[in-house]
Amino acid sequence: VAAGFGPGDVSEWFRLEDLHFAAYLQGELTFQEQRRHRLADFLGRPVSESLDPLFARYLAAYEAAWLAFSDVVPALTSLAAAGVRLGVLTNGQQEQQAAKLTAIGVLPLVQCVVSSSTLPTAKPDPAAFLAACDRMSCEPSRTRSGGDNLQPGAPGASPPRPRGVAPDAPARP
Repeated sequence: VAAGFGPGDVSEWFRLEDLHFAAYLQGELTFQEQRRHRLADFLGRPVSESLDPLFARYLAAYEAAWLAFSDVVPALTSLAAAGVRLGVLTNGQQEQQAAKLTAIGVLPLVQCVVSSSTLPTAKPDPAAFLAACDRMSCEPSRTRSGGDNLQPGAPGASPPRPRGVAPDAPARP
């Protein structure tokens, strides 16, 4: 936890992230606007472009802290060596997600990165999963989806669809 912030502040930051990122995914805010709204609410300040430099400082620290769980690269390497085609479907921005996957050593192991920012819809909408399957030329019924948040209805509401798999990893605060 950063100096001057307690565990309750961390929980509040993540609550605001969920709130404003959902507004972005619904098309109510731009990606930059959701950042401003999150920071403004957290600090109790008006939404303004003047928050951008402060968010940039947070973002630099956030990006410097990117790392994969110790078993991720070995597990994906084993899957790839066994002939399993790997892809990533994310609700994050395409450029940032590619940078994150590079930083944690995963990008060379995947054939495709699909971001909701490049699609007309976002997860958990089944159309996002089907679009990712289409881009990878994969049959949805033979596809598995893994992640940290298997929301009700994800990864799709009706067959054919990828089946969800949740990793055994600690939850965030």
